[in-house]
Amino acid sequence: MIRIKKITGKKASGHIEIVLSFIIFISFVIFLFSVFPVYQIKKSEIGLDSAERGIINFTSAKVNYFALFLNRSAECFSHPTKELSSKVIAMDFEGDRITAKSENDNWYIKDTDYSYPGHGKFYGIYYSGEFSEEGYDTIPGDLSTECKNLTDQDIGYEIGLVREDYAPSYDKTVSLIEKYNAHYEEVRGNFSIPAGENFEFSIVDLKGNILLNASRNKPERTTVLSRNTPVQMVYKNGTYVFGMLNVRTW
Repeated sequence: MIRIKKITGKKASGHIEIVLSFIIFISFVIFLFSVFPVYQIKKSEIGLDSAERGIINFTSAKVNYFALFLNRSAECFSHPTKELSSKVIAMDFEGDRITAKSENDNWYIKDTDYSYPGHGKFYGIYYSGEFSEEGYDTIPGDLSTECKNLTDQDIGYEIGLVREDYAPSYDKTVSLIEKYNAHYEEVRGNFSIPAGENFEFSIVDLKGNILLNASRNKPERTTVLSRNTPVQMVYKNGTYVFGMLNVRTW
């Protein structure tokens, strides 16, 4: 009987040690989670993804481009278009904007550079619903008379493949910032930002200058996650600015 009691005592102490070890392990795990909140990091990464995706979707504008080559200079010519809602911007070989206009289902382009008579001419044709043709020279007179369709002129030409790009629009980004400032909770909800999280963003150029910024006050001692994404921001005059979209969540 004495031997049996000793064995039973050992078994009881073994059970107690197992329970104590389990309690110590659970306490250690809880301590690790309190020091290294993995679930918060994952949650913040989701917030970053949601904010970035929402900003890009809201501000993106479609910009199409193709190259046009003529075997000789043409003072004025037209090209039919099916993109009736788009405005056209034409650039010469050096990237300078030349006179162009959208009207009557056609793009009319007037080139005043005759420095290389008898030689071929290269043009970059950009078109987008975000563009504006205001502030540039207009083509006087009857466009259909002054600027004949390329197919009706004795001019050989080649048209390259159309390239379709999506880029953040300056005007759309300004509109988003205005909505962000006036109706932040609505924007946050539309972008599916996780509950309890907030976000802000800015666009900076390659020199680090802030071009556009939307920000909010943050509580003290708050961990802020940040992400930079390269972007090409397009203006309504057809120019691009290379920079970074910086998104921050907390």
